[in-house]
Amino acid sequence: MSARAQQRFDEALALHRQGQLPLAEILYRDVLRLAPTHAQTLFHLGILQQQSGRLDEALASFDQALAQVADNPQLHLRRGVALHQLGRFEDALAAYGRALALRPEAADVLNNAGMALHKLGRHDEAIAHYERSLALEANAAETEMNLGVALYELNRFEEARARHERALALRPGSPDVQANLANALLELGLHQEALELYRKVAQARPRDADLQMNLGNVLRDMHCQEEALASYARALALDPQNADVHWNQAIALLTMGDLARGWREYEWRLRMPAMADVQRTFAAPPWRGEVPLSGRTILLHAEQGLGDTLQFCRYAAVLQAQGANVKLEVQRPLVALLRGQPGLGDVIAKGTDPGACDFHCPLMSLPFACGTTLDNVPAPVPYVRPDPALAQRWSQELGPARRPRIGLAWSGNAANPNDHRRSIPLANLLAGLPRDASYWSLQKEVAPEDLRLIEADRRIQRFSENTFEHTAAQIASLDAVVCVDTSIGHLAGALGARTFVLLAHSADWRWLSGRTDTPWYPRHTLLRQPAPSDWASALGRLAGELATVG
Repeated sequence: MSARAQQRFDEALALHRQGQLPLAEILYRDVLRLAPTHAQTLFHLGILQQQSGRLDEALASFDQALAQVADNPQLHLRRGVALHQLGRFEDALAAYGRALALRPEAADVLNNAGMALHKLGRHDEAIAHYERSLALEANAAETEMNLGVALYELNRFEEARARHERALALRPGSPDVQANLANALLELGLHQEALELYRKVAQARPRDADLQMNLGNVLRDMHCQEEALASYARALALDPQNADVHWNQAIALLTMGDLARGWREYEWRLRMPAMADVQRTFAAPPWRGEVPLSGRTILLHAEQGLGDTLQFCRYAAVLQAQGANVKLEVQRPLVALLRGQPGLGDVIAKGTDPGACDFHCPLMSLPFACGTTLDNVPAPVPYVRPDPALAQRWSQELGPARRPRIGLAWSGNAANPNDHRRSIPLANLLAGLPRDASYWSLQKEVAPEDLRLIEADRRIQRFSENTFEHTAAQIASLDAVVCVDTSIGHLAGALGARTFVLLAHSADWRWLSGRTDTPWYPRHTLLRQPAPSDWASALGRLAGELATVG
């Protein structure tokens, strides 16, 4: 490179370091007119473009530089960062991989590769990269925090807490670390500690709508619903169209029993990015109660979990009573159970062509469309009945009852992000069960460690078949059901079975707040944790309730 070009490059670099980006860019381009393939200039121009948010231009500059010096690990790293910022995480990971091939012990590249893996949902691999990075650079606060976030995503909350606490020791007062630590504390049931941290972060970031939402969420979990609503109001004042805030506000309102406002806000779920996979489009227009349905055909379609479908399919009968021709689309595991049930209409499997319809409505929007309040919840149980032949078969297989027969479901879908709160360790449940009853597992899946407990305890028997239609018939031969907040509780409720539901301290909105009964299922008794993780108190109440079964 000529002396003139070198001088221009040095001047550009100095201006760049001083933050004078427009002037620096002019000089970088002067250098490239004199030396079009100068890799260092292309590299620094790419960094400047990256800092200016012009990511596609930055990527082009890095590619031109790499055409000259393909073995430069820093160039591959920077190119990976640009791809990461563009949301091209697979490509970013490949770029980080090339940087690591040239410099395997690069702690910063390992951290960045971990972040790309995290974005791709490959959390175990991300953790391995973060740990390798920390082995090389032990006092990297950002890597500690990233590792904590990955552990949090895997529900390893105690480990996440430890990592965030270390990150905070390395970077005292960091709002990012404090917010992530608060998230972990909240999941560990340490609500007051989480609340204090969220409030500190809120002081540092008064215009952060998501932070105000998180503050509202912890207040909601602490049963401080009015304070939670105030936090959501502050969040919406900052970001009125934030669907996540509206949805969380809906949860607080529904928990309080303010169903009219709650259902309206709950409609915002359909705009949430996290709900993109359940949003549906049909040729028929949506229906939310605006027009009469008499003589019209409406498709009601399942939207979330199996329990949600079992709870809200009751509205098919409500619409049929208004003269509607109802087509009910449900998850495949529920088709055999629900097909042919009186009042539910034509039941089809999700993914099946529903044919011509005048309107459609997701099941979870029906309470809003029908104007449901606490005073008019449609609860004519049973609204689901077992197949008579299956019911007779299981009644014969169980034979005469010598002792009360109780069905058990102690854990839900492990993929549910709230499962660690709502599920109860089987060992805890066994310790609280009276011995003068017979117990039957209603679990769809039983974890290997639970199987070992069942075999050792010998009080719990297992049915040979556990599809929903068989489980419904089995429940018909039992005296009661004990369950946590899973689809089994909704199935038992729809069947009108006597049911005892063990609920976490911060239970789902549908169980309202502080009640031992529910308007959705007249034969349910709710047994709540009086404090986070306190299953012992709830199980103590259960023992007393089961003494009345027989």
